Amino acid sequence: MARLYTQIEKDGQLYCRPSPLEEDVHFTIENGVLRVSAKTSSLGPGYHAHLANSLRKLADANGFEWQEDEEYFDETGYFSNDNFEVLQSEHDKIGHSLAGLLIKQAELGMNNFRLGLPADFNVMGLNDFALTSLGPRPKSFFENFSAEAYFIWWEKNLSPQTRQYMAEALLWSELSWAAPLAPHDQVLAATALELTTDLELPWQAELRSLIDAQKPRAPTLDGIGYKRHHFRRRGTGHWTLLVPGYFELEADDDKLIWWWSNRSIYFSSLSFNGSRSATNEIRKEKRYDFSEEANGCMYSAKFSTDSEDESYIHLHGTVEAEGTVAILTITMGDPSDREWALDILRSVRLSPPAADTN
Repeated sequence: MARLYTQIEKDGQLYCRPSPLEEDVHFTIENGVLRVSAKTSSLGPGYHAHLANSLRKLADANGFEWQEDEEYFDETGYFSNDNFEVLQSEHDKIGHSLAGLLIKQAELGMNNFRLGLPADFNVMGLNDFALTSLGPRPKSFFENFSAEAYFIWWEKNLSPQTRQYMAEALLWSELSWAAPLAPHDQVLAATALELTTDLELPWQAELRSLIDAQKPRAPTLDGIGYKRHHFRRRGTGHWTLLVPGYFELEADDDKLIWWWSNRSIYFSSLSFNGSRSATNEIRKEKRYDFSEEANGCMYSAKFSTDSEDESYIHLHGTVEAEGTVAILTITMGDPSDREWALDILRSVRLSPPAADTN
């Protein structure tokens, strides 16, 4: 996992991420005092103990001692008592409390929870009770909850189960599964295979073939990995749209670009005063190939062939609502992708602005 370590210094503060499966370890200096804070409940007690021991080694190597106070302390008590069984017990309580809360919320009609994943991790096509770092989980998993099966790093050492869970969490949440692998995906794939070199697991063969693949190949929907599926991504303004999870994202001024192989999605938006009818004449002048009204918006699109490379086709589309318009240019290198491009355009939705909390 060392090759996945990241470190960022910002505004005089240091953010270290020993693993992409957990939040940053945050170092600050306040009035000459070094402080550290970290969340460990996604990975589990093994990671908690590993981080605590690493912080002790840091202090020993630099001739200082960590002190706990009312604001900065280890909630599990492990940093002071070094009792791993108690640490596991505390995580077991956390896990069972979470499971009980989810079951209660399910009784109120709620489901499709996200656990240990970003809040905007809006993967489509998976309607399981909960999505976790180790994949979708049904309601029965939480009704018969096992902390050992939930936490990625349950034991103190890197046991075979821990290494398998670490690898599969990376593959579920981080890997794109599209060939050829991008450089960061090459690192993820190599790390997953390295963690499980002494194990036989169903996904290893596909992963090895991806590492060697040179020709573009979109992932199938079957198998481990959230990014095989579409995600609802946030565009500019208050717009959202569906984008394949394996597409890369680039930001260019006020425009967002998602791309993979010979497909790309350029997205921007404008706001204006006046009603949507003000753009009706413009729509007529452009003579769109496609136009329909749905979801309180007007969807319009026109196809064209690239002026420099006729093998590429562009969809020029707009989605209009009162006071705003989303503007899309979708580029594809295969004429059979026209319907795919129209599906992307049809997926655009206008979401209400976030409530003002000030």
